[in-house]
Amino acid sequence: MKALPVGETKEENLSEVSFRLVTALAAKNFAILTGPSGTGKSRAALKLAEGLQRHHSGEAEGSIFELVAVGPDWTSPKRLLGFRTPFGKERKLADGTSSHESYEITDTIRLILRASHPDAADIPHFLIFDEMNLSHVERYFAPFLSLMEAAGILGAESGISLIGSDDLQLVAAVLKAENPSSREAASATAMLAEGRDFILPPNLYFIGTVNVDETTYMFSPKVLDRAHVIELNAERPSEYLLATTRTEPGGTINIGQSDIALKRGIEARETQKHAVGNPVTILDELLESGFTAAELEPVRTGTVAALDGTYDLISPVGFSFGYRISKEVFIYITEWISAKLVNGTDKATILSTWHDGLDNALLQKVLPKIHGNRRALSDSLRALSAFYAGHDSNSTPSASYTLGLGTKVEIQPMRRLALSEANQLPLSRLKLDAMHDRLHSSGYVSFVS
Repeated sequence: MKALPVGETKEENLSEVSFRLVTALAAKNFAILTGPSGTGKSRAALKLAEGLQRHHSGEAEGSIFELVAVGPDWTSPKRLLGFRTPFGKERKLADGTSSHESYEITDTIRLILRASHPDAADIPHFLIFDEMNLSHVERYFAPFLSLMEAAGILGAESGISLIGSDDLQLVAAVLKAENPSSREAASATAMLAEGRDFILPPNLYFIGTVNVDETTYMFSPKVLDRAHVIELNAERPSEYLLATTRTEPGGTINIGQSDIALKRGIEARETQKHAVGNPVTILDELLESGFTAAELEPVRTGTVAALDGTYDLISPVGFSFGYRISKEVFIYITEWISAKLVNGTDKATILSTWHDGLDNALLQKVLPKIHGNRRALSDSLRALSAFYAGHDSNSTPSASYTLGLGTKVEIQPMRRLALSEANQLPLSRLKLDAMHDRLHSSGYVSFVS
């Protein structure tokens, strides 16, 4: 589906976009927006993309984003990656003969090629998937999920590619026949000449919108592990009907500042900046922004303590998490602090509110995987909420629960979080409390509902 024309949301102020969405994308180039229908998921994504389209109007050739309407019949990647066809428009070949062999080049392929052009290397580009879970994401999106994981490890000559070299040759030939001076044709030709694979460029971002009902499918852990999941909640009618301005998820950030934040993410992927042995060292990037090691130490130790306690409380009910999650939590907190600085927040305020970044990271990276029935989850959700409030097993409510025939899972007093009342991870606790209530009322719960 073609992208909406720039300015389609002309009633919107495109200079102010969602801080939470920008920060999530700066930390990880894949974000999933979930929530009830009509809560502004597509609006938040399109507003960011259109705002950056306008911001880069003198540099970008063509649209920097595509809105992809996912269909319920998508069972393979061909709707995104295209396919060979013997019934294309006639082309003259180099030897003077003609051919109808062609390639069905999708808008997705064209966007990736535009993003891959050297002149667009530092311009964020977006693939926005509307109703992403109308089909099984793991089927039609599988090549993208694999390349997201491999991008930070393998180079452009690794042999892993979205489409094969033979198909890329055909794509390049078709594009040259269409318009030999286009960026798409130039990118495809350059890939072939340089022996590069058709991979995901570092400046490509993915945003999926999700509704959950009887017509949709739940995400697997493989998908959730590779994304930040941002939930947009419904508001009481008076909150938006009587408001003078519309709010943005997580507050606002100027479009120019969001461009700076997203370029940090592009640079990190290009240089494999976060390919470190120990994720806690990612925070050291903030030393270049004026923070001292002593100022960052509470952030480091507090995040490790939160991850440890979370792991200890949810792993017994089947939701342990590995290195990737811990690493991406530290990346997110680093990007959250950096975005706050860019957005004009002073260092003292950031150091006193950094728990808000931790709150978002846990809410978007750890909690989305939790689901199950009352028998399986027991009171783990209530215990985790109590832990996030700075409680231990001796507190009321208690950061503990009994599993099965009497196994007690608990947070010992020496391992409670040192949080002030204002910093008790309110977003994560609100979500956990709501999930706990729903679990006990219906017998089953999942994060995305």
